[in-house]
Formats: sequence, C-alpha cells, structure tokens
Amino acid sequence: LYVPLILVGVPVLAMWAVQRHIDKKELHQNKMMRFWDFYHAQFEAGMKHWAAVLVLRRFAIGVLSVLDLEGMLKAALTIITLTLLLAAHVFTRPYVDNNIDLLDFAGLCCLIFYAMTGMLMYPSLTHAAQGHVCGEGYDSGEFCDAENALKRGISVATVIVLSAVLAVSLWLTHLSVKEITDSGRAH
Repeated sequence: LYVPLILVGVPVLAMWAVQRHIDKKELHQNKMMRFWDFYHAQFEAGMKHWAAVLVLRRFAIGVLSVLDLEGMLKAALTIITLTLLLAAHVFTRPYVDNNIDLLDFAGLCCLIFYAMTGMLMYPSLTHAAQGHVCGEGYDSGEFCDAENALKRGISVATVIVLSAVLAVSLWLTHLSVKEITDSGRAH
C-alpha cells in the first residue's frame, strides 16, 4: 500500500497539479510563487530542485531496502549510496540557513552510522570467525575473542558518534528556532 500511494501516487498527483497550472499559464505568477514559497524558501537560489533530490534520496534508500540481496551486500550498497548523497550535499550546500545544512549533514551521517551498526548484527565480521557464531553466550574460543572485541569497539564508537551528532543536531535546532523567533519571521 505504501508503494502505490506514496512512492507513485504522491509524485503523480504533484505532476498533475503542476501540469494543470502550466496549462492555465499561472505557474510562474506571483500568486503561485507565494503559495509554494514555504516549500522552496529554505533552498538557495538555483537549488530549488533540491526538494526533488530529497525525494529521490528517500526513494533510493527504499529501493535498496527491498532488493533481494545478501545482507552484507545490501548494507554495503546502502553505505555507499548514503556516502555519495552526503558528498553531493556537502558539495552543493543547498539550504539558505547554514544550520539546516548542518542538520541535514548530521542526519546523513547518522544514517551511515546506523547502516554500519546494522552490519554488526551479522554473526561474524572477520575472516577468522567465518562459520562460527560469535556473541554473548557462545563459546567458540579463540575465533571469537578478536571478533567480540572488534564488535564492542565498533559499538562503543558508534554510540559515541551518534550521541555527539544528536547533541549537535539538538543545539543547531535550538539556535535555528531561536534565530527565527528573534527575527520576527515566525507566524
């Protein structure tokens, strides 16, 4: 139900609405520009298309999540895709407000670390531990000692990085809301 309604239905409805306004020759009139300004005002001049990039970004992650691939390959493709999207964001910096740019950057970083954390759920990460189930409650001896230490280290690093990104994101959100409130732009 999600795919036909959201991934197909919403874009088709949006294209129909835009085409209707094109046919009426009112797409670029001030009335329409003011009506849709809330949606595009957040982007730099020349970056109004970034809203479409955001939709395509969600679509790409959705497609990767439903592909019938082996788990580690799916996780690796997700990390590669997110890294490319992060590079595109850093290169373009599409938002007017630098805080929003930083929040989007932080969100993509969190998604990358989340995908990396998902890779930790596999029974074995290292070549030596292949074929052994390493984890709490399993006694596979020397095969799992290095494996468990690696998983603990990655887990601790991921929690620290995600906590730092969350703290910075909350601080930036607070600054952005305060700036908008102080400037009198809030309605």
